[in-house]
Amino acid sequence: MRRLALFLMPLGIGAMLVVGAYGFMAHNNVSAQAIGAGRNDVQGYDVTLTHVDYVIPPFNYIYHVQFTMDPAPHTVQVWFDGGSGTLYTNQGTSPACIVTSNLVDCYIHESDVTTTAMHVAGAD
Repeated sequence: MRRLALFLMPLGIGAMLVVGAYGFMAHNNVSAQAIGAGRNDVQGYDVTLTHVDYVIPPFNYIYHVQFTMDPAPHTVQVWFDGGSGTLYTNQGTSPACIVTSNLVDCYIHESDVTTTAMHVAGAD
């Protein structure tokens, strides 16, 4: 009988470990989610500045910028170095940029004295 108990004890301990591990894993399940990165070519946009409207002294600021993007973007973002730090976009509750085909009109307020560069980003 003692031999049988010594033989079954490791099996019993193993069974308890398996049941405990299963309970722990079942308690920590994470629902299925999609995550990862795809692979595709990244292509840029050709941006051509078409028109700039600005107010001259004494205020000196740019209030409208018009440019074309090829291909036409779905989302556009515009920001200026040395300017206000505002990100102008065609997304959100009060978009400052309007995209019509490949023509982009941004209604902005940037100092033409401190602004040193305009940056444009687009996405399909």
